[in-house]
Amino acid sequence: MKKILALMTALALCVCTAAAFAETTVQSKVIEAYNLELNTKTNTLVMTDGKTYEKFVVDTEGNKLSDGYAYVSPNGGYFTVANEDLHMGLADSQGKLILPLEYGEIDPINDKWIAGIKLVVSEDSEENPDYRALLGGKSYMIDSVDLYYAGEKKGTVSRAEWKNAKAFGDYLAIQDREGNESFYNKDFVKSPAEAQYAYEYNNDYSTKTITHLGSGQAAFTAGCTLTADEVMQSVWLDSDKKLLDLQGNVLADFADYKYAQVDAESNLIKLENADGKVGLADSTGKEIVPCLYDRMSYALAGAQKSGYLYVEKDGKNGFVNLATGEETGFTFMKDAGDQRANFILVNDAREGKILISAMAGELPGRYKETNAAFPAQGDGNPFAIVKEMDDTCRVVGQKGEEILPGVTFSGIYDAKISDDGTLILLAGERGSYTVYTISYNP
Repeated sequence: MKKILALMTALALCVCTAAAFAETTVQSKVIEAYNLELNTKTNTLVMTDGKTYEKFVVDTEGNKLSDGYAYVSPNGGYFTVANEDLHMGLADSQGKLILPLEYGEIDPINDKWIAGIKLVVSEDSEENPDYRALLGGKSYMIDSVDLYYAGEKKGTVSRAEWKNAKAFGDYLAIQDREGNESFYNKDFVKSPAEAQYAYEYNNDYSTKTITHLGSGQAAFTAGCTLTADEVMQSVWLDSDKKLLDLQGNVLADFADYKYAQVDAESNLIKLENADGKVGLADSTGKEIVPCLYDRMSYALAGAQKSGYLYVEKDGKNGFVNLATGEETGFTFMKDAGDQRANFILVNDAREGKILISAMAGELPGRYKETNAAFPAQGDGNPFAIVKEMDDTCRVVGQKGEEILPGVTFSGIYDAKISDDGTLILLAGERGSYTVYTISYNP
């Protein structure tokens, strides 16, 4: 169960100002509030009404997008909302309620499937409850689970039928309490194929048949009706290292490589040559990173999104541009710094913190502290926060440029940045927040 908090908030709006620099335009809006929270995936915010204590989803102008609730919290690309009775629902990125206030827990499984979990108070004799409240000592058991696809309720399962779930595009795999597994399509029709939880396909080596477990049909062969939009993994490497599309067409031949494997989330192809060096090909079979490196990032979906792949070579680390193959970094030994999204943060005891940018390589500045997002499947924003030697903080881009010219602040965690880098929320003093909207001009 989730803890419910009510925070007093007051709101005041100021006139927007604009500042143009380089190829970006920055607009700012000041919001006076006790608390303001940014959903980094949706570019909308949560505020609390200081008179009613209700929480609302609001836009960057402070306009209310949702009804008022006792509780609103970012939940991936959604918002979990709840009333005073702790009944939870789910709102979309713009605050529209898409799951009713009927649940004790909500789990967005992927961008299509959502589980609404109904709970009942457990008996004192039950030693292993499914959930425990943070406050009050109550424990809860699952009553039932409603499954939604694209915002529409498709089916309900009991506690006995629900333990784990994983979505693969349009298809949902469910594991029950006894370990039995089942696949369902987007209409919640059970697949005739024998399911293997956490696997989208079954490869029968004896018959060389690859079965799509969600639909039960043979895949990567002529006659397959699946499309890339319906599945997670849309290409396959056969036993001869030939790359196939869903209909069995040969896209590329990787027989000359020692090793080749499809990354299911990105559909990029990890390659290794006879010398043990690794590289990368795209889903058409085109080599986009030559096999020159000792190791590469496992977060290939994130690299695909950002356009830069983190790699290691000869004991040093850096980045490769997936579009051009251009290298940046490789200045320091890999143990000297940590990767954070499109940056490497290096600790130089003599000069201070150093930033290595995927776009520009080593930046000229030296800093007291640095902070950048973790490379969680491409969710990290494209900026870093730095603390200068005089203890002032600012936001910098991948060329070291000031993203908010003339704007400094005191805490390296004060600024919250959206995943796409178009929104920055900066906490000020006495409940003052500034929302910066960044536009990228052609």
